[in-house]
Amino acid sequence: MRRTAAALLAVGFGLAAAIGVAGPAMADSEPIATGGWPYRVVVSPDGSRVYATVALVGGGEVAVIDPATSTVLQHAPVGAEPIGLTTDSTGRWIYVANSGSNTISVLDADAGFAVAATIPTDAQPYEVWLSDDATLWVVNRAGASVQRFDVTDPGTPGAAVTIPMDQLPTGITGSPDGAYVFVSRSGGSLMSRISTADNSVVTSAGGLLDQAYTVEMFAGLVYATSWVAHEITVVDPDTLTRVGGFASDVVTRGMAMSPDGSRLYVALDGSASVRIIDPATLAVTPVPDPAPVTFAVRPNPDGVAVNPFTGDVFVGNHQGASVSRAGTPSIVAPVDVTVTDGETATFSTRFHATVDSYRWQVSRNGGASWTDIPGTEVPVYNYDTDPNPSYSLPATLADDGAQFRVVVDAVLFGGEVESDAAVLTVNEVLAPTGADAEELFTSLGVGAVLIAAGVLVRTRARLRRT
Repeated sequence: MRRTAAALLAVGFGLAAAIGVAGPAMADSEPIATGGWPYRVVVSPDGSRVYATVALVGGGEVAVIDPATSTVLQHAPVGAEPIGLTTDSTGRWIYVANSGSNTISVLDADAGFAVAATIPTDAQPYEVWLSDDATLWVVNRAGASVQRFDVTDPGTPGAAVTIPMDQLPTGITGSPDGAYVFVSRSGGSLMSRISTADNSVVTSAGGLLDQAYTVEMFAGLVYATSWVAHEITVVDPDTLTRVGGFASDVVTRGMAMSPDGSRLYVALDGSASVRIIDPATLAVTPVPDPAPVTFAVRPNPDGVAVNPFTGDVFVGNHQGASVSRAGTPSIVAPVDVTVTDGETATFSTRFHATVDSYRWQVSRNGGASWTDIPGTEVPVYNYDTDPNPSYSLPATLADDGAQFRVVVDAVLFGGEVESDAAVLTVNEVLAPTGADAEELFTSLGVGAVLIAAGVLVRTRARLRRT
């Protein structure tokens, strides 16, 4: 798979190349089926795995996903109705908040994602945040509390230290230095700051957040999405006052920032899409963008995570029973095809990650140059109606040795990407002649020879050698 020079340059321009793309700009390619109801997603520290919490009837699990192949490698059982999760810096330990069983499951990746410990919590643990790999913070929504646990030894966690926190705490995040934890409280539209040194709490004035859902810290500011308000609120962590926001036309859910800080990805629950926001457009009094830049996912997107190495975006689709991947497309290359003169040759492919269009190309000079095949362009790709894009042609001897490839366009993620080429071999059908024919007539009889004449194949290359 290759990317064009223009595509490589386009990556550096961020959203500039995408301005003017309104509505869902790209269709979702092959969702990663998880089953159940996915909530949050996180990427392992080394980028090699993606984890998604999945609620099941009467239980729950963590889907372990290989981002290179967009496949689920394992379903690791946890407690009921898992929602929030996080990993330590090594990637070995995964902490999962089981809101339906009032526990935290501690998974050991080195032991096949077995549960190494189960930590009891107050009612309805919703989100978790890990400080310096040593302290696990848990928001308990129905329990109206925040709890911290010493997880220096994850297999034997310490006793809970409970900090009362009424008004339905829902989201939690922390400062990069680990000095403070920030908690959104949807019941009172509040935000609280907790000192990790002494557990002291400072709370904002009411009305700061309109029923906040999730909170994250990016570039020294705290961002909050909302259960109800069509807006992302941005808060100064020192003063706990609003410094700006971004307007949305639907309810906002999970969010994540690109590695370079140029793109904020926000799940839009009511539109089955993810919006891309330029953080530089932060406004004290935001107004709806008349042409928001978005890409389509599956119903009720919730958690969002970004691979820090590739920039790929992963989205848990709560009602879509899947995880969507957006980023530089990965193409399953078409394979070489061999047919007989006059038969139909078919080349097939699959796409991982989001693309908005594709077309097929042919080369008849060993790949030195490529030509678009008329009639093969699909300007708006949709996985549901076209899961295995293919191109078929009635092969002739003139097509022998031709190469075929597919070119996809990902407007928001780097431009065009080309698949590896597949080679078409076309064999010629010839009736037996000379000594071959006499031998067949003698040994098999006329009827058998007539049948053999229809199936005996000699390639043109073999004829040239003889």
